[in-house]
Amino acid sequence: MNHVPTGQLPLTAGQRSLLRAAQLIHAAGDEARHDTLRAGGVFASWLEQDCATLLLLAVSPLPEGLPLEGATPGLPGCVNALSAAETELRRLPIYAYPPGTSQLVVMLCDVLAAAREHPKP
Repeated sequence: MNHVPTGQLPLTAGQRSLLRAAQLIHAAGDEARHDTLRAGGVFASWLEQDCATLLLLAVSPLPEGLPLEGATPGLPGCVNALSAAETELRRLPIYAYPPGTSQLVVMLCDVLAAAREHPKP
């Protein structure tokens, strides 16, 4: 069951899927922040910043006040959480999502490609 703030209409299937992706991106950002604090380095910091940008793109078309905490990716790690978000965003046709979601999908794929090309040390 989705939590919908008082006074708002229920979420569409595309909004629910986008919210789930945003929750996974939020979890990825937490993982990246943890990696930055633990190990430091350019890679972790870069990935943390990209997660923040992805999260902004993900929540912008959604109603305010939706919960971002609580998503648990199937596998630990920032890249795994981002991969789960990508999988979620492929679940429905792109036209089912709010406008602007395609920009998120493109950037998410770019971040994943860069992260896989330059794995963390």
